[in-house]
Amino acid sequence: SIYTALAMTWPGARENTAVQMAETLHVTEKPAQFHRAIGDLISQLNAVQKETDVELSIANAIWAQKGYQFLDEFFRIVQQSYQADLKQVDFSSAAESARQAINAWVEQQTNEKIKDLLPPKVLNALTRLVLVNAIYFKGDWALKFDTKATKDAPFYMSPEKTVTAPLMFQKENFKYGQTQTLQTLELPYKGDDLSMLVLLPKAKD
Repeated sequence: SIYTALAMTWPGARENTAVQMAETLHVTEKPAQFHRAIGDLISQLNAVQKETDVELSIANAIWAQKGYQFLDEFFRIVQQSYQADLKQVDFSSAAESARQAINAWVEQQTNEKIKDLLPPKVLNALTRLVLVNAIYFKGDWALKFDTKATKDAPFYMSPEKTVTAPLMFQKENFKYGQTQTLQTLELPYKGDDLSMLVLLPKAKD
């Protein structure tokens, strides 16, 4: 989600800012190829829920100031490659109404899971553009956890700090890998088309 939002912003950047953003995004392709690839990925992910037992939706939107002169090329790229809806609002005289509209859109796109994304006073009369990315996912584990096995245990915030949290437990065969510094575990969702990858840094000696 964060990567997509930053990638949507990149077409509007120029010179050193554009170079730095490309480095942050690790872009190796030409811009047109990169944006087309992102668009293909979004289409593939949105098609997943039509073919599997999970709910997955990725939605992008641009909220632009009415009458402000944006580059047509910027809107073209974001609308075509990122399937973003273009919505005209008036931040200069109705920033609060625009904020409420954006929050309502996010709430709708995430099945009411994300509410009040933008707190009051985040937008004002100087706001000209807001790019929003919303992702909603719901799926059942291929191997479900037994709620009776959940119990309180230490959760490590850092090597030195722990908090007590309810942790799920199960004993099954899962795909597992490790390097000198990292442990990985794959937990498949029902249908085996999607999975969660858990990355755990190894404790330092």
